[in-house]
Amino acid sequence: MQTVFPKANAGGVPANVVTRRDVPPGGGAGTRYAAVCAHAYTIAGGVFALAAFIATAERHFDRAFVFLALALVVDATDGMLARRLAVAIHWPDIDGERLDALVDFLTFVVVPAFLAVVAGVLPKPAFLWAAAMVVASLVRFSRRRTKESGRFHYLPSCWNILVFYAFYLRPPFVVVGVSIAVIIALMFTPGRFPHPILQASRHVHLAVATPAVLLGLGVIVRVLPARPWLLVSLMYPAFYGAHAAWLTLDNAARTRSAASRLRRLFSVIIGNYLRASYAR
Repeated sequence: MQTVFPKANAGGVPANVVTRRDVPPGGGAGTRYAAVCAHAYTIAGGVFALAAFIATAERHFDRAFVFLALALVVDATDGMLARRLAVAIHWPDIDGERLDALVDFLTFVVVPAFLAVVAGVLPKPAFLWAAAMVVASLVRFSRRRTKESGRFHYLPSCWNILVFYAFYLRPPFVVVGVSIAVIIALMFTPGRFPHPILQASRHVHLAVATPAVLLGLGVIVRVLPARPWLLVSLMYPAFYGAHAAWLTLDNAARTRSAASRLRRLFSVIIGNYLRASYAR
């Protein structure tokens, strides 16, 4: 998310390369100092992950989820800030995309898996379930081509969300186990999973996600009871899943339609060739 740029670039420059011609004259928002601040903002997500890890080790679980929520806010906004400040030009020595992936792996995988084990929300043996979460995420993070046009090709790691609901709702272990298995399966199943911020319908996602996040924060700070309000907040995971299913099915239909048109085209070409051959 840190260094996603437009697909096309004038003058034959590769799509993922930003040149100084793309920066407003006079520096604009892009200064080296601003680029440093943008990277520092992303790094803050890693600091929040460390704070959540320490809070978990001390069994202050509410505090740990607050830090994970702060890290989530950083992750949702640092990419827009990096693109606005053109950090790829003003501090090219730092790979913002790799930095973002490292922070994401901490906040979305390592800390939630550790929290799940310590808080006792995983089925037995808890270590094996946590290891499955980490191993699947390692493979998912290692894929070369995972996102384009604001959509992921595979489900992103979302263990922080699963562990959050498992901790406060305390569903049966079988529900937690099935949920982990489904998420891992989707992480290896090609599809179309929307990025909540980087795709065209982001305003709809934000409109649905914002109340869900506020309800979650209310539960974390013990202002709201968990059982009724977190069930209501599941509206966003349900909405996200429905949107991802629609995008995946729509893409499959388009692919089948394109393949059908290609087959018809080849049939016409071959038919014309055969008729021309018989005519001779």
